[in-house]
Amino acid sequence: MGFLLSNYQLTICILLYSLIFCFSSSSAHLCHNDESTALLQFKQLFSFNCAACDCSVYSAPLPDNWKEGTDCCAWDGVTCDNTTSHVIGLDLRCNCLYGTIHPNSSLFNLVHLQHLDLSHNNFNHSQILPSFGRFTNLTHLDLISSHLSGPIQSSEEEVWQGNNFSNSIFHLQKLQELRLGGNRELTGKLPSFINGTLWHLRHLRSLDLSFIDFTGELPNSIGQLEYLEVLDLGYCNVSGTIPRSFTNLTRLYWLYLGGNNWNNGQFPSSIGHLKNLEQLYLSHCNFYGTLPSEYFESMHSMMMDDEDKSSLKYMGIGSGYYSVTIMNKGLEMTLVRIITIFKAIDFSHNKFDGKIPISIGRLKALRVLNFSRNGFTGPIPLSLVNLTELESLDLSQNKLSGEIPQQLTSLTFLEVFDVSQNNLTGIIPRGQQFETFSNTSYEGNLGLCGFPLSKNCGNVQIAESPTLPSSFSHNFKFKFDGFGWEAVLMGYGCGVLLGLLIGSYIIQRKEEWLVRIFGVKMRQHGKRSKKIWKKIAHTKSIINCL
Repeated sequence: MGFLLSNYQLTICILLYSLIFCFSSSSAHLCHNDESTALLQFKQLFSFNCAACDCSVYSAPLPDNWKEGTDCCAWDGVTCDNTTSHVIGLDLRCNCLYGTIHPNSSLFNLVHLQHLDLSHNNFNHSQILPSFGRFTNLTHLDLISSHLSGPIQSSEEEVWQGNNFSNSIFHLQKLQELRLGGNRELTGKLPSFINGTLWHLRHLRSLDLSFIDFTGELPNSIGQLEYLEVLDLGYCNVSGTIPRSFTNLTRLYWLYLGGNNWNNGQFPSSIGHLKNLEQLYLSHCNFYGTLPSEYFESMHSMMMDDEDKSSLKYMGIGSGYYSVTIMNKGLEMTLVRIITIFKAIDFSHNKFDGKIPISIGRLKALRVLNFSRNGFTGPIPLSLVNLTELESLDLSQNKLSGEIPQQLTSLTFLEVFDVSQNNLTGIIPRGQQFETFSNTSYEGNLGLCGFPLSKNCGNVQIAESPTLPSSFSHNFKFKFDGFGWEAVLMGYGCGVLLGLLIGSYIIQRKEEWLVRIFGVKMRQHGKRSKKIWKKIAHTKSIINCL
């Protein structure tokens, strides 16, 4: 009985302990008062002006549940640690915030922050303050398109002090994602000029410095960011050459270097060694020369289309996602979340010449291919038919010649096709997606004809047969272009009449010769003699009627 009683007491103790733990854990999840106060003070410094913010996707003021006396861990945009209840995440993107971030802002009291997203607000020419360096636990910082201005960091003398780094966002050693792009009034040098190293950012996986007005060249030390997966240096006014150290960025799968005037002008060989690249944007780079075939033979990630399309996955780190603004299908579009199966190459607005490499056809997982506004010559590669996932193909404003391959009609996912302003000839292919393209896709090619252009190729169906070689189709069209069936029938009738007249003359003049020939045959084939003579008599009667 004592044994049973001890078990009963033990059960009661376990239940009481569980209740005490539940109450204590629930109370532990309440927001710290100082952090709740800091958040409310930060909110009070701003007005709400959605018209002044660059947020085309979604814009909404801070929700009404930010109220004093309530648990800030339950506020929208706020994330707390489950154990310590400290605020570790603050997501205020596109919240129509308008105002200035001051050095003594209560925001910098949230020293436990790991994720901070203030993108797509209007901070009215605020500077990136050294106070950001207080966020020593920060792993993700997003300040994209938030109307910041001034130098991207303090002067070199202030930042580098012996062996110690001062407070600066470039010295937050836990950073995995740093996004400052879209702030066109930010200026300064690239951070590697400070002691010539980027080693303190060695954990970075995503770096966006687009549209910042940098001075100087892209440093070779960028190759030290060995974990980098996403790099956006578009339109940031860097010059010089693309460093050879790019070959060290073996994890890189998203690269945007467009809008910069690279001095040497040649396609960088270091990029051709990045096997994991899935999206490559090199538009407006002033590149020239031919594209070596081997550059596309090493992009293994673009060759493989083994993604599970039933469950969409997006590129990102932790709870955040990568977003980017690109030219796709002829339109500028913002990809708020980049789907992993989206694979693209954009070499537009350069000075590339020579033939388009046949090896481009090996990138069978490619979705977008833009080679427009270059100087490519020669025919459209037939190997493009292997790009079965292709949705947009832009080859406009080049010097391409020859016919449009009929086999391209097998690209059933193709939504945009543009070959305008080239030197193409022949009949425009028909069938599948090609029935949906407008005449603007072909304008500027004087040698093209057929639907949807108003120029008629004539009723030459054989030229559209995919089983015939393109050269044969071209020759056939060339011989009969401009002639209708009326002319063909007239020639056929004249030929028959001339043949009958010649036959009549031979029969009248050489009847004995015919008899001698058929007479021999009659002796050899007696059973068929009557039929043969009947045919001769019938032929003579037809001629006499004429």
